[in-house]
Amino acid sequence: MRVSLKETGTTIMGWDKKQTSRPTSFKMTTYFSSVLVLQTAGGRMLGKPLDSIQFKYSALLKLSPAIFYALVAGFSDKAVLLSTSGPSG
Repeated sequence: MRVSLKETGTTIMGWDKKQTSRPTSFKMTTYFSSVLVLQTAGGRMLGKPLDSIQFKYSALLKLSPAIFYALVAGFSDKAVLLSTSGPSG
């Protein structure tokens, strides 16, 4: 991410809502902790769209928001989805 920021000569939101060219991995995780991925029988979806900071972090890492819901990017076994009545047992 730092290389990408250096190559483009840009900054990103860091601590105390200040722009930085040296973001930390901890700060990045704090921005993504609110991402909610919903798993349904129809597939995955985001609980709400990424905000502008999350989108910018993803773009700098050259990641599409689809990494959160595309079946090829993660878990796709529908057999382990909970039934609509809840967990068994």
